[in-house]
Amino acid sequence: MIDYTNLLDEALTKFNNTNERAKKKPRYYGCDELIYQSDIHMIEAIGKNLEANTTELAEILGVAKSLVSRQTKKLEMKGYIRKYQYQDNKKEIYYKLTDLGKKAYHGHEEFHKMRNNDVYKDFERYSEEQKQFLIEFITKYTEHLKQYI
Repeated sequence: MIDYTNLLDEALTKFNNTNERAKKKPRYYGCDELIYQSDIHMIEAIGKNLEANTTELAEILGVAKSLVSRQTKKLEMKGYIRKYQYQDNKKEIYYKLTDLGKKAYHGHEEFHKMRNNDVYKDFERYSEEQKQFLIEFITKYTEHLKQYI
């Protein structure tokens, strides 16, 4: 009898390990410098969530507010983002992309389109039920893993 639980554990471990290695590899996203995955995802979160403050970005990305503060400071120094505040609310800090940040944001979108064409073409051959099952399983598995964080 086939031990699918063990096979699934092995496949998920390989996936996680490969994903971790991919996250550590910086890439060019249409700019003249290499950008790490955590930085480009911060740029993406700011680009997609106008009016997001530090707390909201932390929730969107599933990271600590202190990490958002460190990353945004670094990205601001590199010229990808700028911070701002509203006159009537000096407590909250918000972020927006600079022209360089927008260039990186769009370069990241293009990277995903290219990667997704390769990765997800096989996904399309599955039935709607299979696709839904896979998404539900990964979502439940992720929620289960959160208890170990």
